[in-house]
Amino acid sequence: MDILLNHTSFDSEWLLESSDSYYCVENTPHLASAVALDQAIMQFSDDLSNKKILKYPKLNLIESEDDLNLISQILWDDVFLPLKIPEYFKFDIKNVMLEVEKVFKGSLAKLQLPELESEVKVLFNGNKNEFFQEIIDKNKKNFGESKLAVKLDLDKILPILEEQIKHFSFETFQKALESLNQRYEAMAIDFLGQALNNIKGTVRYHIIQLKNNIITKTNRLVANYFTILKNGKAACNNGWIINSDPLEDFACSGQFHYLRRTIIIWGDLVKLRYGKTKEESPFLWKHMKEYVRKMAKVFHGFRLDNAHSTPLHVGEYLMRKARKSNTDLLIISELFTGNSDLDAMFSKKIGFNGLVREAQRVRFLRIFNILNVGKCWDTPSLSNTLNNYGHIWKKTVGSLDKFFEMDLKTGKISKKT
Repeated sequence: MDILLNHTSFDSEWLLESSDSYYCVENTPHLASAVALDQAIMQFSDDLSNKKILKYPKLNLIESEDDLNLISQILWDDVFLPLKIPEYFKFDIKNVMLEVEKVFKGSLAKLQLPELESEVKVLFNGNKNEFFQEIIDKNKKNFGESKLAVKLDLDKILPILEEQIKHFSFETFQKALESLNQRYEAMAIDFLGQALNNIKGTVRYHIIQLKNNIITKTNRLVANYFTILKNGKAACNNGWIINSDPLEDFACSGQFHYLRRTIIIWGDLVKLRYGKTKEESPFLWKHMKEYVRKMAKVFHGFRLDNAHSTPLHVGEYLMRKARKSNTDLLIISELFTGNSDLDAMFSKKIGFNGLVREAQRVRFLRIFNILNVGKCWDTPSLSNTLNNYGHIWKKTVGSLDKFFEMDLKTGKISKKT
């Protein structure tokens, strides 16, 4: 039985029973900027399919690199920039300074500030602006959550300001905020640049190279990163990131993958949100526990799909529950961490009986190269793979390794007959 633990179909009705079961702005607020961008891109794709993009002369047809470059420029000018995404990463400096001044009139009123900027002592013979930038950067809140809404964690900053009062002035602090706003704006623009480049790469392959040249409601410019559920909430879709750390939860790692569009997205699958503990998403943990236990009672074995993207503690817990329902349950895993040590760790902790290695992960033959029709799998490649994994190791493809016995006292190993 094929078992899925880390995502579900976009139309799964049970998702509506608990919004904690999936990633959305309500439980992962920094996704707000990514949701805004994704919805604008989907609207642009729909407008393109309806031939409403007046700046694009080929209506809904994309067939060349020149077409792609023009589409990308229109996207940047008419979709990306009007959203003002950098504002999701900025302080409202006037309001922040009012908060800081209020603190000095209250908690720090007993402290005497230098009257003039020139009287502020140089800190460690360094740049005061850079020093306070570092303090602010480490103690900010609401980053990426809404426009001009980045806040200071004053509970953490106050003790530092009190300790460094001889080096502080309102002017110094405001300059640090202004410098950080400039830095954050540049960072956000870079994120958008990455997003646009990733869109271009997707369109280049799926639309141009694969000859899906006409944009329609079903053949969109790119896949959607979010699914709008029946309750109106935007839920993160699942996917995978090339060369990523399988232990990273890319939806809430703070790397803004959904804004940068670095994910090979599956537009019809919603990513499940377990959290670090059952208390963070109690409905989902209970629902999935019942699911695997019922399946274990019916089937003799599981193929655990996409195990490398399933949180390790989740896979360990749910497979343990499944084996309580069926002590002889065989678990084969699709596991591609890209690292043998991580493969071993997943296998040990979850208790896999074996790993799936796809026979068709073989080298492919590019045909019709001059016409650039695309790629196809070829029979010789599959034959070579079967030979390599069979003949070299002197065993039949699909067979089990021979069993060995070990004398635990002497450590001596002997073949089992």
